[in-house]
Parts: sequence; structure tokens; C-alpha cells
Amino acid sequence: MNNKQKIGPKRYKPMVDRPNWERLDEFTIGRSVLTHGRSVKITGQRAATFEFMYAERNLETGDVVLAFVGGRTGHRLSRFFKPEQVAKVLRW
Repeated sequence: MNNKQKIGPKRYKPMVDRPNWERLDEFTIGRSVLTHGRSVKITGQRAATFEFMYAERNLETGDVVLAFVGGRTGHRLSRFFKPEQVAKVLRW
């Protein structure tokens, strides 16, 4: 049974339509600085590594969301995680 659904335009709004969000190219976790392409391991994602793309911060609430691309071998997905979910920043 195939339950795939088409993702419509309501799923993601461009930064122009979200004036209270700020895009960050670098984000610091502990002593490590995440820059574009830096690999990390995520809590709860077994056998998967993700590469950092960018971070977004809500200016009103201060919440931060990190954007990654990656996953298990053979699967490349765009995913968003909270900074608390980053388990380990891998070496280059």
C-alpha cells in the first residue's frame, strides 16, 4: 500500500513571508561551530549522519531550528532539528 502524499505550498514559507525569523549561516553548539557542510549525528537517528545547511531563529521567542540534509546511506532528505537533538559534531 502506497501512502505518499504531495506536499503543497503550505508546508514551507519563504523568509520574505516570515519577517520575524532570522537566517544564520553559522551556529555554535558547545565548543563546536556548525558551518555549511559540517557533519553531525542526531539523537534518535540510528546509522544516519546529517550535513548542516543553515539555522533559523525566531526573533520574538528566541527559538532556533537547524536545517540539515542527509540520512542513512542511500537516503538524502532535508530535515529540521532543534539544537538539543544534536548528539555529536563529527570531525571534518
